[in-house]
Amino acid sequence: MFDSSGKVVGFSDVNNTFEDFGSVYDIKSRRLVEVMNNKNLDEEGEIAVFHWQAEGQPEVKKLAYFIPLREWDWTIGVAIDFDNIEKESERVLNNIVKLLEKTFSKIKIASTGYAFLFGGNGEILIAPPGLESAEFGGVINASTGSLLTSDLKNAYNEKIDSIRYPDPNSDNNELLEAHVSYFKAFDWYFAVVVPVEEIEAPGKAVLRRQMLVIGLIFLVSTVFTFVFVSKISKPLKVLSDYAKQLPKVDFTKESKSSDQIAKLPLKYRDEVGRLAQSFVFMEKELKKNITAAIESTAAKERLEREAAEEASRAKGQFLANMSHEIRTPINGILGMMELLTHTNLNSRQKDFLATLRESGNSLLSIINNILDFSKIEASKMILEATQFSLGDLLESSGAMFAEMAQNKGLELVCSPEPELFQDCYMGDPSRVHQVITNLCGNSIKFTEQGHIEISARIIDRSSDRVTVKVVIRDTGIGLDKNVQQQIFNSFSQADSSTTRRYGGTGLGLSICKHLVELMGGEIGVSSKKDEGSAFWFTMSLQTTAASQPFEQPKTPAQKILLVTDSEVLGASLTVRIAAEQGLPPTVISFDEIPEFTQQRRTRAKRFDPILCDTGSHQDLSVYQDKIADLRKFTGADSLRCGLLVLLKHKFDDGISALEGVDFAIAKPVPRVAIQRMLSSDTQFWLDRNESQAGEQSFTGTRIGANILVAEDNPVNQKLVTEILRIFECDLTLVENGKEAVSMNEKNRYDMILMDCQMPEMDGYQATRIIRDQERESGVEEGVVIVALTANARKEDRDRCLACGMDDYLSKPFTMAQLRDVISKWHRAEQGFDPNSSQVLAPAAAEIESPAEHDEDELLDINTLNSIRALESPQSSSILAQLLEIYHNTAPELINKLNSSIQDGCCESIRDSAHSLKSASGNIGARKIFELSAKLEDMGRDKDINGAGKILEEIEALFPKICELLEQEIQRTAA
Repeated sequence: MFDSSGKVVGFSDVNNTFEDFGSVYDIKSRRLVEVMNNKNLDEEGEIAVFHWQAEGQPEVKKLAYFIPLREWDWTIGVAIDFDNIEKESERVLNNIVKLLEKTFSKIKIASTGYAFLFGGNGEILIAPPGLESAEFGGVINASTGSLLTSDLKNAYNEKIDSIRYPDPNSDNNELLEAHVSYFKAFDWYFAVVVPVEEIEAPGKAVLRRQMLVIGLIFLVSTVFTFVFVSKISKPLKVLSDYAKQLPKVDFTKESKSSDQIAKLPLKYRDEVGRLAQSFVFMEKELKKNITAAIESTAAKERLEREAAEEASRAKGQFLANMSHEIRTPINGILGMMELLTHTNLNSRQKDFLATLRESGNSLLSIINNILDFSKIEASKMILEATQFSLGDLLESSGAMFAEMAQNKGLELVCSPEPELFQDCYMGDPSRVHQVITNLCGNSIKFTEQGHIEISARIIDRSSDRVTVKVVIRDTGIGLDKNVQQQIFNSFSQADSSTTRRYGGTGLGLSICKHLVELMGGEIGVSSKKDEGSAFWFTMSLQTTAASQPFEQPKTPAQKILLVTDSEVLGASLTVRIAAEQGLPPTVISFDEIPEFTQQRRTRAKRFDPILCDTGSHQDLSVYQDKIADLRKFTGADSLRCGLLVLLKHKFDDGISALEGVDFAIAKPVPRVAIQRMLSSDTQFWLDRNESQAGEQSFTGTRIGANILVAEDNPVNQKLVTEILRIFECDLTLVENGKEAVSMNEKNRYDMILMDCQMPEMDGYQATRIIRDQERESGVEEGVVIVALTANARKEDRDRCLACGMDDYLSKPFTMAQLRDVISKWHRAEQGFDPNSSQVLAPAAAEIESPAEHDEDELLDINTLNSIRALESPQSSSILAQLLEIYHNTAPELINKLNSSIQDGCCESIRDSAHSLKSASGNIGARKIFELSAKLEDMGRDKDINGAGKILEEIEALFPKICELLEQEIQRTAA
């Protein structure tokens, strides 16, 4: 037996040292290990003849029957000595020929007729009387000019009864007639030749009699050959059938060898018997070895599996701990640097601070890349499928890098195909955003002058999918051709000097490659050294049922004059404005203004708006005269004029001081700005700064109550503290109900905000104790106690009121809700009716749980906006602080949930899930809020089947939620 590589895995002769079957070829020059490979053989197997030389033995010819053993990827060959068969067959055939010679010599056909015998290859086996075989084999047919034997064979093949030809041994060319018969078993042709004139009926009778004799002889020979071959093939067939059944035998169970196989060594004392004996021995050894292997393999696999699982858990725990431990100080560093930017600094200090912030952000990016790379390496990266607008995503991604590009004096242009702004594509927008930001960040990093362009277009579509190609072009340092594929490998950059000069880990492009491949696309780069690069990637996106064929917007066409020195910006806006209204703008440079305005044929040309690109200039006053010239040129006082400015100038009061400027658009120019510019919305032209009017402000809201807050969750502590600080309330903070009871005994408070789930003593028990103390002391009106709980069900509200609480506020709560409930009860103490219609009381039906929102949304934007409302220019980001606390506390709760689920402790599951639900709800982590609520209900109902799967989903969502919250923080900061 041998495997697919030719290695011998079993041999009938246990003493044989032959190990490699790969060098054996058959007589047809075929390499047996290839043609007899189990993958190439059919179920019936195949026979081959080959030369074999055992160690220390002469070379012999073997006849083998090869059978595939597919279950083991082996091939078994059963071989016998071919020389014996060949010699025996040759001996038998020689005897037959000799016997026929004697018979032919006695045949009398007419007077001079005779018979001869030749093979299919033209060899003369029995020549006519008086002639030699070699001499007669070269006889030429005088009629055709070809060999006589060839003519006779062709006549038989063409089913011609007889063939006539001139007698080659006669001087007078006497015509002879030959009748040919064919014996397929031996490939022999038998010819009876009679002079034509002697052919009569007796000749045919003689022919029949002789043919009968010859037939009998052949029959006897065939029977003898069949018996001889059967004697050899029958035991081989038994062995072959037994070998085919071997892969199906269950060697782990007791079974006896086949009786036929066991009897073969007793019946046959030759090679067949020894081969059968080897099979019996092989079966016993296989049973013994497989049993031992199964026992050792099972133990080994169990140990390896446990070790792998432990290593995976350790690696995951390490990455989680590393993420939390490193992110926390980094966020603190970045937050303090953000605060420093709002202090009085000289230019040198500002430069130092900018460098520090850039380094901190780079370090945070490196950590994110390492974590993403670890997810990909562990095949834990899972793409979401949500509906989004790819065009909006591309614009928002480009807007993130606007300030970075403008600080380097680069022009950043975003030009998605108009159709991509449809909100009808299904995919993972966060991962698409990650790829775009990585490529865009690299382009800005490696570009010192020129521009960056982000473009996207649909390159293929089907009934339910589109393939989109996104390209980020730059005018940077470019890449050598030999490193363009290398840079997509992990921890790889163009060369060592790149790392020293620009920094980075070399993971970004590798992560992009994996993400793009997960999205069913490809990624690549086209670049030349010192001529810039064009990084591109494709992705396959599913279209939703709401997808409609893209229609050109029906915006009234306007004549627009665009003045810019940037070719790439001019080309981009030309295409985008033409796509919106069907009419492209007229584009000129600032140097062309004098010539343009002096041409008489253009003097009468009217424009609706004029757009002036200020480039990267810091001082916008230099455009005052140019704007005046353009207005004068048009001769229309009502002409609208706008500036395309740097992001930092968008809300600059200096724009308002420029005479004749109606509006300003920050670059990169978003599609919505183009649409508003082309619309009839006059408010757009008047509102240069696009102020965010209408947002609720709590500045100046002073309540001034003295409040005791009993809350153990750090996130909730921070949130309530910041809100009460804005309302100018006096605050005392305790972490459990026991401390709340103690502080209430010592001090008088206007209100207690009481969390229901706390360690040592919960809010329900603490409330009952406080009410009992008040009754014992004879207090007529006790302190107002308002429940703060993440449970939003009616029975939870009833439980709070039943234990003596006055009101109920569900977490997450908004700033307005907390203000209203404090104002309601604090005003009541000052003589107001708490049930008055003038006061808004947050009834249970009005408290909206995040679970009521769309399950596809991970974050509750309303909650985030409520947190942002707490921030002031003088304070650091409260959302960032809450996220930092959440980073530090949530993993501990998740680990505690994991241990509780494994231990089956329902009470601990309920308490931990409640704490996680509360913290997640208050920071806007909607999906984790919902899942935690399910775990809490399971713990309360003492039915935790499926709790492990819910916890796995929470563990998978936690990094994603934190990443989205960080993006929200960055967006707010921008």
